[in-house]
Amino acid sequence: MSYLDHNSATLWSRTFLFDEPNLKIEGGRIAVFNKEGEIYVYNSEGKEIFTIDMEDKIFDARILDGDVGVHLKNDKGETIIVYGPDGTEKLRNEYSGEIPLGYWKDEKGELKFSVIDTADGEILSKLYSENEQEPIFSVVDELILKTFSYGNGSIILTDEGIKLFKSNEIKWERDFPLIKDVAVDGTDIYVLYGDNLEVLDKTGQTIKKLTNPIEYKGLQQSWKVCNNVWQ
Repeated sequence: MSYLDHNSATLWSRTFLFDEPNLKIEGGRIAVFNKEGEIYVYNSEGKEIFTIDMEDKIFDARILDGDVGVHLKNDKGETIIVYGPDGTEKLRNEYSGEIPLGYWKDEKGELKFSVIDTADGEILSKLYSENEQEPIFSVVDELILKTFSYGNGSIILTDEGIKLFKSNEIKWERDFPLIKDVAVDGTDIYVLYGDNLEVLDKTGQTIKKLTNPIEYKGLQQSWKVCNNVWQ
């Protein structure tokens, strides 16, 4: 792995003696890992922050606003571990009857987890917060993909659309076919689905809609620059 400046000059490099390395970069943190359980975390200056050789296989890893999350799998189930900036274990969730679907930090820095439960013969998707033992929201036949802080509530993104969750209930919901991503800027909610970009107000009503000549895969979360799209 080599770290280059804007002129393509090498600032530093590191060598890893394992096959099929995976790389995640975000917010000045760099994580390199392989499926066999080795993970190395560096800062942007090339200093090693921590390294861990795990017993289980690493299915995925991601940077979580300075923390590092690792998704492990073995014959007994799956585990998600979150390490702090210095490599100290902050949280460990073990799953045997449920399948972890995703984990992330929202804009307030709170960890959220979504899991799938099929014990009753139906697909039940559950949303957990790091400080709650019971799910804060559940939905049947939809997959909870992510949440976004929105005022005193949250926008819940599923594979079917979005929902405004506030005061422990759904205030409104909208279905969007082929939904890809959501971004929030103030009270405006940007929804990317298919080849369309739509802006909603706080009541879920459409303010603007644009059909894109280019197919985008995701949205930037800083939407001050997005105003240029509508001009």
